Amino acid sequence: MREKILFIFLILSSTHLFGQLQADAGIDMNICFKDLKDNPIVLGGNPAALGGVEPYVYTWAVVWGSMQTSDLLDDSTKANPMISNYSNGTLKFKLTVKDAADNQATDTVLVRISVLMETLIYINNEITKGDTIELPRNDFLGGIEPLKYTWFPNYNISDTTASHPKAWPDTTCVYYVFATDSIGCTSSVSESTLTVKFLGVINLKEEENLHLFVYPNPANGYLTISNNTTETGILELFNSLGTRVLSQKIIGDGQVDIGNLSNGVYLVDYQVKNKHFITKFTKQ
Repeated sequence: MREKILFIFLILSSTHLFGQLQADAGIDMNICFKDLKDNPIVLGGNPAALGGVEPYVYTWAVVWGSMQTSDLLDDSTKANPMISNYSNGTLKFKLTVKDAADNQATDTVLVRISVLMETLIYINNEITKGDTIELPRNDFLGGIEPLKYTWFPNYNISDTTASHPKAWPDTTCVYYVFATDSIGCTSSVSESTLTVKFLGVINLKEEENLHLFVYPNPANGYLTISNNTTETGILELFNSLGTRVLSQKIIGDGQVDIGNLSNGVYLVDYQVKNKHFITKFTKQ
């Protein structure tokens, strides 16, 4: 009987002897999905329980979220479980710790996961030189709103931070945009091409008596110009930022050395007999 009373006394006095039981679910976290490969999400403090009487029993549960605990955590009975399944949005987890004296303590943690993506659609619009157009862009999905936008280059554009700024380039230009959400996660870059058509421009390929070919595409060392006229023409190349990178006179057929150009997409503007032939090629 005395042993039983002593045991009960020790149990009742465990809070005083070992301190009050505390649970630590860890600090709230903001996580970008692209960072998860190198930094998996682990819940719980270090340690996840203090005080009370060991051993401890841990139970994790989802308080906010559309998925079950067993679908999200690798083991809901560990002190520091790992999130094994990710979705965009905010998750709230509750940790319950029970000690050997049947004392119980709880704590919660918020985990915000941003999966910020763009719809993969190539956008190409044509405008006449002197016109203004509202820049279209791909839709961005996911992320933790609100989203902020960054457009570049800052060339004949109304606002590089607007969702749909206006632009009035005087030559073909590729504008790029990416989104940043409220926790600092960024999307991949979306591309929007504006092909500027000059007043009075007629493509040579539409003229029955003129035939012009630009090849190969993709090209590497040289770009070949082939046509059926002996007129002197001017070939101009523009990079994706709208900058002229080459201008060369060509009489009849000819070749252009593009070996020093960086890899990428270029606009070709070949002018002959007061007409323009406009096309693109890729330097590899």
